Amino acid sequence: MIACVHLLPLPGAPRFAGSMQTVYDTALEEAAVFKRQGVDGLIVENFRDKPFYPDRVPAKPSRLWPR
Repeated sequence: MIACVHLLPLPGAPRFAGSMQTVYDTALEEAAVFKRQGVDGLIVENFRDKPFYPDRVPAKPSRLWPR
């Protein structure tokens, strides 16, 4: 079974609260719940970065993506 961790809004998103540590901590808490429930794998997405940008993603959020 695969579950999805939905990250809190990231820098550059209108609803970003200002702390990447909060984003990390919340994601790890969600992952721990899935682990306790026997999930085999995780997908991580930034679904909470609303509004979505249909044409072009601003530079700030994309700088957080691993290279």
